[in-house]
Amino acid sequence: MPMYTASRISNNGNVLYPDAIAIDDYNVTYYKGRPVGYETTIIPRHCINGVFLDSHILFADIVISSAGRETISVHGFKKSIAREIVKILTQ
Repeated sequence: MPMYTASRISNNGNVLYPDAIAIDDYNVTYYKGRPVGYETTIIPRHCINGVFLDSHILFADIVISSAGRETISVHGFKKSIAREIVKILTQ
């Protein structure tokens, strides 16, 4: 299961607790870093409606929307990693 972690130097304030996404055959799991532990959001892959890439100068943001569930917004990925995530989720 690949795990992708956002950059610690992005401009969205995740220096100490970077966000991460884990992708397996059945689920996309979002880990939101906290001072103690993390918050987890899980979206089944068959419920994903769209994957959007918002590219900036150095980093990119990913928004994953789902049918009847939460939307995941992750900020601060390197552009190459963000493109890889979008490619995996849109195959």
